[in-house]
Amino acid sequence: MKLKILTTLILLSSLLFLLTGCTNAGAASSWPGFSIFGETGFISNGTQTYAVDTKSGNQLWKYPSDSDRARLFYAAPAVGDGLVAVGDYNGSLTALDETNGTVKWEFSGASDRFVGSALISDGMTYAPNSDNYLYALDTDGNLKWKFKAGGPNWTAPLADENFIYLASMDHHFYAFPKNISVNDLVNAKDGSKTLLETAKWQIDLGMAITADPVLADGMAYVVTIEGNLFAIDLISEKLLWNFNDNGNLGAIWGSPVVTENAVFVADMNGNIYAVDPADGSALWVSPLSAGGKIIGGGAALEGGVVFATDEGKIFSINSDKESKTITNYENPIISDIRVAGEEIIFAPSSEASLFSAIDLNGFEVWSFLPSN
Repeated sequence: MKLKILTTLILLSSLLFLLTGCTNAGAASSWPGFSIFGETGFISNGTQTYAVDTKSGNQLWKYPSDSDRARLFYAAPAVGDGLVAVGDYNGSLTALDETNGTVKWEFSGASDRFVGSALISDGMTYAPNSDNYLYALDTDGNLKWKFKAGGPNWTAPLADENFIYLASMDHHFYAFPKNISVNDLVNAKDGSKTLLETAKWQIDLGMAITADPVLADGMAYVVTIEGNLFAIDLISEKLLWNFNDNGNLGAIWGSPVVTENAVFVADMNGNIYAVDPADGSALWVSPLSAGGKIIGGGAALEGGVVFATDEGKIFSINSDKESKTITNYENPIISDIRVAGEEIIFAPSSEASLFSAIDLNGFEVWSFLPSN
């Protein structure tokens, strides 16, 4: 157990370095965050955020129009209500027009960097920050309320019909009602009545959470960097089960993938597990070895899921443990994987491509590299 805790601390320190380290030129050492909305991909990398047509790979717009080396973007853009919300490492959150990338508003009330993506839901933008706060902003970017967790917030909030959910580095999974009013708030340090002191309910999962949770069928599936998969019943507000393969599940940096029959989770050891969503039992006697570390999250694919290794292998697997290599990409892949129609989209670690798409047979559909 002591060895696992030490290993966890080393892994967490490595992730902290990746997200906070800088080169001599001032560029952060991290990988791009991207999201897919309709037929457009939005990707943040270094000094700019890009909108890319996912049918052709053509650039639609970029923000800012001229590279600003004082601003660094890596959190995946949030999309909704006609807006694209991008947070930078200087603590600014900017809302852009989805169609052309023009600035609609900017929030500069955070004191640390945006590592996790924001969430846009029902006319509100919920922005997690490394300064421990979750910020709730209205359609004009005005602060309506904020909540201070016990540690940095690196994951994207989630929403259902009535609640906003946040998983924090302070080990907790929080639930906040959407209908928070000024009567629920107290004065913040600046004297404004914007501070929400307590969540509606919370669960202590015992270890830092750095991967985005997933909501499915009234459940939240949360993974920790220590190597645990938790299922939380959002109706009863209770932890339903915990899976860690008797302590063998390694550190997890990517989100779980939920299908009708299984919850798939991949660890830094390169092992993939399929878990019964009903009771958290393993569906296989042993995990599948992918042959390389898996850092990014996977995605659901017809009949199963798709993952990528840090050595560039992209492969599918189903709940019967049947696996198929789709392609062996020439560069490492440490980003998330997304599936859009008949395309598998990812951000490779390559000087030749920032953003790429292949078809389900592994052939390249398009590749995007920003022009100077």
